[in-house]
Amino acid sequence: MEERKILIVEDEQKIADTLKFGLLENGFYVEVAYNGLIGEKLFFAHSFNLVILDINLPGINGYELCRIIRRHAPAVPIIMLTSFSTLNDKIEGYDSGADDYLVKPFEFKELVLKIGV
Repeated sequence: MEERKILIVEDEQKIADTLKFGLLENGFYVEVAYNGLIGEKLFFAHSFNLVILDINLPGINGYELCRIIRRHAPAVPIIMLTSFSTLNDKIEGYDSGADDYLVKPFEFKELVLKIGV
């Protein structure tokens, strides 16, 4: 069976660690970056099947990182996971290349359903 690799780029350590733990329990390999620049470096250093991306990040924001990832890996799914909840925020997320958008607070099961575990 192919290893399923997820990159989480999330500056709130508690959220990132909770996501990582839950995804590890579901059989995923998970890398975490707590800022956009580290997320970009990890993305280009490894091969990921999915990126979970916050918007309000130190370094470079999630919109810009999403555009960078999308230019270099158009087939890798990207889920925005953010507290930015206005329609304009969602439109900018999708325009940046996100495949899906999940607003915090959220239930872990919502994310699991989007990933298709």
